[in-house]
Amino acid sequence: MSKKNDNAITLAKPVVRGDEKITQVTITDEIKQAGSLRGLKLVNVMNMDVDSVAVLLTRVTSPRLKQTEINEMDTRDKVSVAIIALPEHYAYIVFDEHVRAKNKAADEYIAKGLVTSASSPRELAEKLGMDYHAFLATLERYNGCVENQRDEEFGRTTALRAPINEGPFYAIQIAPGVHHTMGGVTINTETCVLDSNHNVLPGAFAAGEVVGGIHGGNRIGGNAVADIIIFGTLAGHQAAKRARG
Repeated sequence: MSKKNDNAITLAKPVVRGDEKITQVTITDEIKQAGSLRGLKLVNVMNMDVDSVAVLLTRVTSPRLKQTEINEMDTRDKVSVAIIALPEHYAYIVFDEHVRAKNKAADEYIAKGLVTSASSPRELAEKLGMDYHAFLATLERYNGCVENQRDEEFGRTTALRAPINEGPFYAIQIAPGVHHTMGGVTINTETCVLDSNHNVLPGAFAAGEVVGGIHGGNRIGGNAVADIIIFGTLAGHQAAKRARG
């Protein structure tokens, strides 16, 4: 029986290195060494500053994550802002049969009628109401980046795995949606709500998405349930304790 590793982290987006797919990394004891913070400010790491944490992860993970691999795991806020900035306020995920065959989730979206498909890029562009020439130019530019393993426009050097050139071709319209809130009241370690001067407001306890500051500068994906269970339980105990006097 293998021993449970409390330092193991499951990646929301697996890292692919050739034929190897890394789905989990372990935080090593190197994180306990002062050298792991070289050039970083501890306060930024504690506040989950994205850039600082990205650098730290290249030093304390096993297998060791590369900076380019971490950069590819772009945060939800950056992707959302980029899409919202578009005139249409939405974007499309475009892929081909090669990708569909390797991603079973695509079949679920197809079955639900959420996917537009076509036998050729031109037909797909017409169905989406796009200019065919602009659409084809974008595909050709992307395929060229795959061939060169570098996207100069966006500074991308990872996850350029395969060209989009095997029909049928597919597109899914996407747009940001609110599914988690981060801003809210400030609490202490006992879930007591604090005022603007960080004084405890008697009888007020909070947990979950009404609380701010738990996740730092960006939400830590996959931790919302753990957040509400841990802090919700603690808040309940504190409220019951106060009620009993």
